Amino acid sequence: MSCYLVDPKHIAELVKWAFSQPSHGVPRTLERMGAESVAVTLAQANIDSVSARYPSEADDICEEFSGLSRDEYIEECKSELKKSASGAVELFSISTVALPDQALQAWHIWKMASCLDYQSCEVQGWEQSPAFDIIYAIQHMAGESMCTSLSQGKHMWSYPQRAHA
Repeated sequence: MSCYLVDPKHIAELVKWAFSQPSHGVPRTLERMGAESVAVTLAQANIDSVSARYPSEADDICEEFSGLSRDEYIEECKSELKKSASGAVELFSISTVALPDQALQAWHIWKMASCLDYQSCEVQGWEQSPAFDIIYAIQHMAGESMCTSLSQGKHMWSYPQRAHA
C-alpha cells in the first residue's frame, strides 16, 4: 500500500524532539498547542489521509493498519510521548530504541517529518492544515539544527557583500 499509518512512536519522537530544542526555540504555535495536542493533530492528519486514500476502508482504517481503534491509536501516540528509552514515564526524552547507541539527530527528524508529510497529504487542503504547519515547523527546526551543527555555529545569515574598491 502506498499510504499507511506511521507507528505511534514516529509521531511521539517528532514531537518530543521539537519540544526539546532549547537552542532553536519551540515555535509559538506549537508551544501554545502543547505537546499532547500537537501529537493528536499529527495522528489525526495521518488517519484522515489514509482514510481519504482508501475510502472503502475508512471506517476500519486504524484497525486495518495498526490493529488499534482510532481512539486507541491516538492514545498510543500520546502515551509514547511520556516514554523514555528505559520505558520510564518521562516527557520529551529522546528515545534510542531505533538507534541503540545514539539519540535521534536532526537529520533523522527531518526525514521522519518528510515521511509523515507524505503519509498525511492525501486530504484536500493539506497545505492549509494545522498538521502541515506543524510538520513544516519541525522540519525548519531540524534544518536550523543541522546548519548550526555543520557550520559549528558560524553559518551566514545573508550573502556577504563584497567590499567596494
